[in-house]
Amino acid sequence: MKRSVVVATVLWLEVAGCTPKPNPQVNQLAVDQTLRVAIPEDIGVFEPLDPDQLFYPPDYSIAQNLFDGLFRMDDQLRVVPDIAAKMPIISADGLTYTIPLRPDARFSNGDPVTATDVMYSWNRAVIAGGPLASFSGDANVFGHIAGYADVERAIGTGNPPPQLAGLSAPDPHTIQIRLSSPVGDYSLTQLTLPPMLIVDQHVIQAGGEQRWWQHSDSLVGTGPFKMVRRVPGSSMVFAPVPNWWGGGAAPLLKAVELDVVPDAIKVLQGYRSGHYDLVGLGDYGPGAAGTKLASELTGDPAHAAEVHRFIYGRTEWLGFNLQSGPFSGVNGRLGRLALSQAIDPVELARAACASGTLCFPATGGLISKGLDGYLGDGSNNVLRFNVRDARANLQEWDPTGSVRNRITYVYIANSLFRDVAKNLQRQWRRNLGIEVTLQGYDPATFIYDRLSGDYALFRASWAADYNSPENWYDDLFLGNGAPSSAPGYDSPQFVTTVTQAENASGAAAQNAYQQADRMLLEQAVIDPLLYYVHTVVMKPYVAGFGANALYDYRWTAIKLLQH
Repeated sequence: MKRSVVVATVLWLEVAGCTPKPNPQVNQLAVDQTLRVAIPEDIGVFEPLDPDQLFYPPDYSIAQNLFDGLFRMDDQLRVVPDIAAKMPIISADGLTYTIPLRPDARFSNGDPVTATDVMYSWNRAVIAGGPLASFSGDANVFGHIAGYADVERAIGTGNPPPQLAGLSAPDPHTIQIRLSSPVGDYSLTQLTLPPMLIVDQHVIQAGGEQRWWQHSDSLVGTGPFKMVRRVPGSSMVFAPVPNWWGGGAAPLLKAVELDVVPDAIKVLQGYRSGHYDLVGLGDYGPGAAGTKLASELTGDPAHAAEVHRFIYGRTEWLGFNLQSGPFSGVNGRLGRLALSQAIDPVELARAACASGTLCFPATGGLISKGLDGYLGDGSNNVLRFNVRDARANLQEWDPTGSVRNRITYVYIANSLFRDVAKNLQRQWRRNLGIEVTLQGYDPATFIYDRLSGDYALFRASWAADYNSPENWYDDLFLGNGAPSSAPGYDSPQFVTTVTQAENASGAAAQNAYQQADRMLLEQAVIDPLLYYVHTVVMKPYVAGFGANALYDYRWTAIKLLQH
């Protein structure tokens, strides 16, 4: 194992080791079981707290405690029944899913949940066309249900959309889904996504489509918590639903108070004074509240142990234009290899990742650690840091030296991406002796130009919507995604491999997806640089909080210890 991989593994172990562990000497519960959390913005700032519009991670972190779907992801990202009584019964041809519902499922206002509520919720989400229900084809969470094309066509022509033809209710406690074509494992994963959460038709109609989610008396779901008070722009309070139908031990928390505090200095003051128990709910990145607070506390011996890092399912990589420019054509792979092999991911992480509160070195493939399809630590052998090989490939790619100093790396001009760009520039200068020009743009310009294939070398990134490799390959490298992620990448073998994976299940699907990832690395289509981290700061007496690569855990396991 190369030194860079060893160091990267150590850095990852440091991240993994920062997950919260209860103190065995302190097991008495605090008298006051109110969890007080600072959040940077109110619900509704980025999107409504309405399942058919949910996309922003902090909002979903709240919503998952208020709503249920037929299925959900457990803490280990496995699909398990939720409102469904059991896993679906799938017909022999793979086209029909029959799902029995739990007869005891209830909304927080006491209304029973029936198949009619499921049909209403899903048809409503299709027509609303939220972030996860507005893409075309396979990328749409409803795209494989029979009749979806008719709904899409009607919406596109401005006509009243029909109900989904492939959705039916044989009886009040059974839902049947008919697909337009068989699909692999990921269809079950998609049934756990926000647009699939169930809402109460009567409450929405009474409260109004635009305002029902804004008030405690009309924000009704089936989850273990409910909103009991809200002061818009200031605070929200949630409490456990009495005798919740979902079973299990009742939550120990008596209330979760969320204060809207956009000022990072006030968050720091409130946390230090003990007014807030936790900061960083659901969010990640340089602008996230948890990351900002962690930057103030990481070097403080009194609070450093309160900074907790959870891996987040997002990858940052080096993107190349394979359609035109210096990295295209038969010889382009050598140039791509040269630039990739000249990058030490450990040095890059130290320069850009803010002591591990933002990211850590990507030594696997495209798919981030913690998600299905991850290739494993140190598996990126082809693009591994190797200055000697990088220089040899550079010389073979550009023997006259006429190309190497006319390269521009393009990125979105924010603090993290700028730090990444500057470090890449330094490493290329030192390890290859070339001067790469840096060009930062605002997000809109960058995305538009990248979609147009205008950049030869660029920053690229993806955050998983759900735990399936399909979410990466189909959305990024096939169909409409290919021009932005890898302009000009056209590999029939890659397409065949991904298609085989989508039509397979279990280990066969995972093996095929991983083979597709290896193809991207071997052909130097991309160079994974960093995996992201979701940083949370919490007091030592907060026990039971956790997160996986997609979501925070529900609040049901959190408790406050005596302090």
